[in-house]
Amino acid sequence: MNRKLNEVLAGIKPVDESHGPAIQARLDNLTKPLGSLGCLEELAKRYCLITARTGQRFKVKQGAER
Repeated sequence: MNRKLNEVLAGIKPVDESHGPAIQARLDNLTKPLGSLGCLEELAKRYCLITARTGQRFKVKQGAER
């Protein structure tokens, strides 16, 4: 088990902060007052940085009203 944990830990790379400004611009461009979601916006930004996705879009569930 210790060996497997070490392999997983060795595979973790540092977060690439270079996408931070693009992610923040995307968050700021959403239809809401700037910074109005507080910690949730910071969490969304960290998620995008960790997953290396700058323009995350979610599919609308089939049958869901828009």
